[in-house]
Amino acid sequence: MIYKSFKDAELFVGPTNKTYEYNIEDKDINYCIVDIDGRFPLEKWAINRKCKEMAHVLSGSGVLVVEGKKYQLKQDDVVLIDKNEKYYWQGKFRLGIPCAPAWYPEQHEEVD
Repeated sequence: MIYKSFKDAELFVGPTNKTYEYNIEDKDINYCIVDIDGRFPLEKWAINRKCKEMAHVLSGSGVLVVEGKKYQLKQDDVVLIDKNEKYYWQGKFRLGIPCAPAWYPEQHEEVD
């Protein structure tokens, strides 16, 4: 069993996002909380090359655009983004995101 408190999460801040990464040191799965305020990424599309990314809207609302299709999101909605799908977020919301296998920065890209 592994336990991590929110106060132990590592904070990463971008222009329109704050990410709280829980380092559970497990290669099969990991978890973060992401606060988005605006568009993420700012201009291009995000893509994850190795992991599926599930997101639970903990609060707020906005849109997720995946491969050009727009999804309106509100609190308590859940989405699953498969690896290699291009997407972006836009709105003001807090997301709980587990990734399997575990997300790491080198497999995340921003593409046209």
